[in-house]
Amino acid sequence: MTSGKNINCDQQNHEEFLIKKAMAGDKSAFGMLAGKYKNKLYSLLYYMVHNQDDAMDLLQDTLIKAYKSIHNLRSPNAFYSWLSRIGVNLTLNFLKKNEKNKQYREKLALEYKAQTESPLQSLEKKELQSKLTKLISQLPAKQKAALVLCDIEGYSYKEISEILECNVGTVMSRIYYARDYIRKQITSYNCDAIKVPK
Repeated sequence: MTSGKNINCDQQNHEEFLIKKAMAGDKSAFGMLAGKYKNKLYSLLYYMVHNQDDAMDLLQDTLIKAYKSIHNLRSPNAFYSWLSRIGVNLTLNFLKKNEKNKQYREKLALEYKAQTESPLQSLEKKELQSKLTKLISQLPAKQKAALVLCDIEGYSYKEISEILECNVGTVMSRIYYARDYIRKQITSYNCDAIKVPK
């Protein structure tokens, strides 16, 4: 009988083997790594842009950039952190570019309005979820990235600081201000059902 510890060790060894092969130029090894993490990465990117097409485009761009620069990976056991750093940086650039584009903001507002008018949105839980999603989408890009990585993806402050390439204090500050903004907006909505961490 194999213990769970041995299975995890075997999986880690297999992943490190695939990473080494990918670093040597093996496309199929990189494809296997991408397949393992693409859903998790897509979820992260989607929470940042709130648009399926944009998240899918950013996922593809992230995987292409990662494949082209995998030789820069310093620590094979931190592959997903490295991959998500690439994705978050591409997404921050995308959001910065689109912040200046009023049409993009109007499109997001129209999509939100359409969502709130659908029959499914009449359910209280869906309404609260929709309001929270809208509030997250209104955050400045760097605060949004830190909040999503912490509260949705479950990363520690230290891991977030490595992904966003800033110090832990900056991460804590961004998360604090993001949560504070959401807390104040929820109070104005009078939504006691949503609990925002302090």
